[in-house]
Amino acid sequence: MLSLTCASEILSILEKYKFIGPDGSLYLNVKEDYIEAALNDSLLQCDKERSDGLREEYTSHRKYILQTILRSRYINLYMLLFDRLDEALYLQIVKNKILVDIQGDDLLFQIFTCNILQRKSGEEAPFLEFIQRRCGSGAATAGCGGFGIRNFLTLFLSIELSKAMKEAQAAKRR
Repeated sequence: MLSLTCASEILSILEKYKFIGPDGSLYLNVKEDYIEAALNDSLLQCDKERSDGLREEYTSHRKYILQTILRSRYINLYMLLFDRLDEALYLQIVKNKILVDIQGDDLLFQIFTCNILQRKSGEEAPFLEFIQRRCGSGAATAGCGGFGIRNFLTLFLSIELSKAMKEAQAAKRR
């Protein structure tokens, strides 16, 4: 575990270097070497200005800290799928706002279009849903996976989370 002082200083550095957006999340395109350079430079300066051992604490946990910071971009997906996907695929899923479900070793990917055939703004309108199944065996077959309750729950939660993030950003602007 990191001390609260060290964790707070790392967060301050990430904010100072503008690696964190207005919603409090790490930008998806931030590279590990940029974060590491910023932390190394800033924490070295901390050691010169005060003697609380932040640099040593960071250095002894550096690998874990960097992994945790970078994984924060897709932590909810990671907690569902763990090491089933690589970081690049996790980031593509997040960037493209794809919903993911899992049943056994099978994965289900869902993406939705914006409203189509909408007569007036604000009115209900249909949308398209695209689904891709990725079977644990690697092939997409008709019997692979299926719809679970989590699909609907995930969709609902993602809508509510997006709404809450927009409201938080609007509140910060006021």
